[in-house]
Amino acid sequence: MAKKSLIFVLLILTSFAFGSTEQKDPYSKDNMLNFVNYLYELNEFERCVSEGLRTALIHPESGKEIYPQVVKSYFKLRKYGAAVELIEKNQLGFKDSLAYGLFKSKNYSRLSSMTAETDFQLEMILAGHLILDNMEGFRNSLSYIEGSTPTRNQKALMKLFQKRLQFKTKSPLTAGLLSTLVPGLGRIYAGRLADGLFSMIYISLMAYKVYYSFDKQGINSIEPWLWAAMDLYFYVGNIYGSVVAAKIRTRDFLRTMENEIQLSISINF
Repeated sequence: MAKKSLIFVLLILTSFAFGSTEQKDPYSKDNMLNFVNYLYELNEFERCVSEGLRTALIHPESGKEIYPQVVKSYFKLRKYGAAVELIEKNQLGFKDSLAYGLFKSKNYSRLSSMTAETDFQLEMILAGHLILDNMEGFRNSLSYIEGSTPTRNQKALMKLFQKRLQFKTKSPLTAGLLSTLVPGLGRIYAGRLADGLFSMIYISLMAYKVYYSFDKQGINSIEPWLWAAMDLYFYVGNIYGSVVAAKIRTRDFLRTMENEIQLSISINF
């Protein structure tokens, strides 16, 4: 009888020992999740990402619980492309996070193809259309907020939209043609008054120098032809420069607008 009692006690102690071991198992789902959350709270974002991905690999069923922390850690590390890849690869459906990641990674084409389901997504999509200079896409996306009060960020984007409409682009073709007719006029048209006046005066003086050289030395002398070649070089360069100036004017405006969008949109994510 005593022997049976001893065996029974040993069995109970053994079960407690195994239960205790199982409870403290560092690779259990709950413990790994807690550790990932702990790393995030400590701002250990690199480790949070690696441990989070390891947890998802060991416990695939924990994806919905673990991936949000991983995505947020990627954002904290400014690895927006990696966050977007994770969301799309695993079909997580985090559309707010996806829109934010696409915006911050400057994947505006992919962003503008999304369909807005929330105000936050709409703000990101509108920003993408503006940066891509897609005015028609911006107007179409605005239909989402018809009959409702726009958010602060949406109002800021609408002001930038009006600013873009008021900006007058300059045609590179027109700039080139104007400088062909009158050297420097295309640069003035593109908004570069000083450059345009300099080109106009310089090329005119060079042309006079060519005329004077041919008049004094004749067409059989090498010097007038050298002056003519130099003047032609500056004349063609003036035309090309006028075309580029018109393109740069629009490009610089759009870059400035992109910076304004990044600064004016308040993103608390």
